[in-house]
Amino acid sequence: MTLFSRKLIQLLTSQTKRNNFHTTSILSLFWEKDEKSGYKDNRKEFSKRDLIREGLKELKTEIALWSQEVKERFEDDPVLIYRPGETDVQWTFNTEDSLKSWKVTSDKDNNEGYSTCSLTLNKYGNAVFSGELDTRVPKDGRTKRAGYCNMQTQQFRVCDHYNIKSMRH
Repeated sequence: MTLFSRKLIQLLTSQTKRNNFHTTSILSLFWEKDEKSGYKDNRKEFSKRDLIREGLKELKTEIALWSQEVKERFEDDPVLIYRPGETDVQWTFNTEDSLKSWKVTSDKDNNEGYSTCSLTLNKYGNAVFSGELDTRVPKDGRTKRAGYCNMQTQQFRVCDHYNIKSMRH
């Protein structure tokens, strides 16, 4: 209880004695913070030394777990376990047919902006994704943001893998 609260209670109790008021009714008007919010804790208090000892035990087990995770991360990292001749090539960009497996879109394709992009081969046989990114918003009253260019692979289907032209009759 603060010094101000004590002085105020003393002042009020001295006034109540003169006016024959009950002191308990006036004292119940003051709220004091309960650290446990009404819940009583029956657990025993640990000393600082015991808390530090238990904390260090936990730290030891956590460091052991962390070191195991780091080891697993390095063991499973494909860059670190790379050996010549054991890589899988997913995509090559050296022919026009290799570019057909990619889909290139922009907001202009969907009438949502003015950006353009393309995927072409340069004179050295490398793929070049190029274009113009324009963030101007069209005044159609529907579009709020504009400006994207996208390059993604075509969806792989089983019939593409076996060169089946069509599954329709």
